[in-house]
Amino acid sequence: MKLTKFIVTLFSLCIITGCSIKSGGFNSETHFSFPNSNVTPLGQVKSTLSRWSFFASPVEGDDALNLVNEAMAQKPGADLMLNYILDTKITIFPPLIYKTEMVVEGTAAKMEIGEQELENTLNQVKYRSFKHSIK
Repeated sequence: MKLTKFIVTLFSLCIITGCSIKSGGFNSETHFSFPNSNVTPLGQVKSTLSRWSFFASPVEGDDALNLVNEAMAQKPGADLMLNYILDTKITIFPPLIYKTEMVVEGTAAKMEIGEQELENTLNQVKYRSFKHSIK
């Protein structure tokens, strides 16, 4: 009985003593919108990701890209996000238990290219929107 109380107390103290690291940033757009294009806002979107892992942080390189794509999928026809934030919070609990939370929030928008000349140039350089870059 004493051992059980000790383990519960130790586990509770470990959870209470976790520390968090927060980072984030504000960006004007997910990718370049051309000067002669018509950008139409479609509405606010938000996507979140939460993961647990042991011994290593579970953040992967494509997590932010996947979150942006998830958020844009909420508004049909969205090609980019405007004025968006990407916040990440990593909490570490002893003994090396990690919890990662990522949030992306912004305005989904549709971009229409205004000039035929520019559209041909885009086809030549194989410009792809964010949502088509994942295979």
